Amino acid sequence: MRHLSLFNGIGGFMLAAHFVGWENVAYVERELWLNELTKKNFPNAKTYRFIEEFDPMPFKGTIDIISGSDPCQPHSYAGLGRGTNDNRYLWPEMFRCIQSIHPAWIINENVVGTVSNGVLDIKISDLESEGYTCQAYNIPAEAVGALHKRERIWLIAYDSNCKIDNRTAGKYDKKKTKKILSEWNKIQHTWIPVNLWNGASNSYKKRWEDKYNANIPIILSEKISRYFGFGDSPHGDIPAHIIESGIVGMLNGLPEGMDYNNRYKRCQAIGNSIVWQIAYEIFKCIDVINNNINIYVTHH
Repeated sequence: MRHLSLFNGIGGFMLAAHFVGWENVAYVERELWLNELTKKNFPNAKTYRFIEEFDPMPFKGTIDIISGSDPCQPHSYAGLGRGTNDNRYLWPEMFRCIQSIHPAWIINENVVGTVSNGVLDIKISDLESEGYTCQAYNIPAEAVGALHKRERIWLIAYDSNCKIDNRTAGKYDKKKTKKILSEWNKIQHTWIPVNLWNGASNSYKKRWEDKYNANIPIILSEKISRYFGFGDSPHGDIPAHIIESGIVGMLNGLPEGMDYNNRYKRCQAIGNSIVWQIAYEIFKCIDVINNNINIYVTHH
């Protein structure tokens, strides 16, 4: 599949697409330093800077999926929550690109504030007017083992009238896919929960172990996400900060080894980025669906 990333940021959607084996055709991102990073990682993808000036027509009929995490500030408390009245409200620009290109798949990510302020309804209404079927999911970062909640709304849209097989069928590269999977296996271990208690004092750990009848190896071995309501847990009443206590020191600065150059930009980029592991899981599902559709079309 051929992928176009809007509001690309640090390139989370592109990374997920890469590991699924898709082609990253182009991306749009206004921050120059982020574009330099993306050029280094994906040199073959075309770069565009301003979404307001981006002409999508050259990509009409050539893109299978458009992804984008439009600015969250209009919908967040930190951004004062002005919603559609905020000049950073750029969903209309993403929708303009969707209308022009009309890919089979759309994936959009944003904060949960888009539910309460009605913007999610606007997005769904816009997409349905173009023939898409939509489904929204609230998927937190902890769903893939992260040590924080970070709830986000993932909106997925599909138009069954788009002929994906005409655009990308027959382009499966077995050798390339094998290489990508090899790369993926090298980094997948980073999903394993990390013990953040090493920086905490023994008395602090002992106090929480006694209070909640839980020790750290058990928490880690049972997987972190179970302690946020994902399935039954023998220690289901453990609050979030029992596993986040090792981060408390960050309030007074980053731990030793993380206080490097460009720390502000790095923190900003990560703070604005998507959780690409979630995008990867969604992309895998889309890939399976497309493969099944193409097999059906071929045999019928």
